[in-house]
Amino acid sequence: MMIGGSLAQQALVEEFIKANDVKQPQAYLEMSIVELSEDGSKEFQNNWSLQSENWGVSFNNGTTSGGRTGGPYNRTFPVVKSKWITIEDGSEKYTEATGREAYKGNSSYISWTMNYLIENRKARVLANPKILITNGQESIIDLTEDYIEKVTSEFLSSTSAGTSGSSGAVQKTYTIGDDKGIKIALIPFISPDGYVTMNIKPEYATEAGNAYSTNADGTKDIAATLLNRRNLDLKNVRIKDGETLVIGGLIQETESKVVQKIPVLGDLPLVGAAFRSSSTKKVKSELVIMITPKIINDGDAVADRL
Repeated sequence: MMIGGSLAQQALVEEFIKANDVKQPQAYLEMSIVELSEDGSKEFQNNWSLQSENWGVSFNNGTTSGGRTGGPYNRTFPVVKSKWITIEDGSEKYTEATGREAYKGNSSYISWTMNYLIENRKARVLANPKILITNGQESIIDLTEDYIEKVTSEFLSSTSAGTSGSSGAVQKTYTIGDDKGIKIALIPFISPDGYVTMNIKPEYATEAGNAYSTNADGTKDIAATLLNRRNLDLKNVRIKDGETLVIGGLIQETESKVVQKIPVLGDLPLVGAAFRSSSTKKVKSELVIMITPKIINDGDAVADRL
């Protein structure tokens, strides 16, 4: 840059440039995004079977069935029959024949099987972005993914030989969403005394399910995709150079329980537990964000600010 003027004017411009053309302080930011999830289930099953000569009934994990067994309780087994026969010349001949004999039983039996199962699963999903942040400038960490947010069907028709009719062709339009996952926006303010003050806005969205709409032909389209959101908006969070800020408590928990039982018998006190089957499922997840800023020491920038 070339400047013209008196020495006093040049000194004034030089002083102005020196005071304002200052390198903005920067920091190296290390971030760990951890999702701790625990998925567990508990199942208690009772299986009953009662068989008699002419009928049977069973209760198998919530399914009750009964009726005739198709006749008396029979079992068959192979037998060998042998005999001597006399032929016309007076000699004898030994013959064998194989067949099956049926044995009719009239006994009844009852069987009971009980299953108890506990299952626990733990998972850890970790992202570890490392970025360079500048004083007063917004930085965004985007770990989201695309998903089908909505589906719209359009039924096409055609005209052939002067006759109008539906061609049966269907054109589907897909609306794509891009906010499922983790997204963090932050604005740092770096001070010369070794502290970093930040405005932090983490957003975390997971898919909860779909809502459907019914078309004229009975088919269904996705009308909307539902998301579970865990968002924070933190202002003026002050962190010392090299120390770690931990943001936790973003917990999401769901629990479902299904009970299956034999009518009447399953409602009896005490003994009713033997005629019931139950299944409990519990899912719990927590999002933990750890932020560690490290101020970059630049001798020229520090000298200019002092």
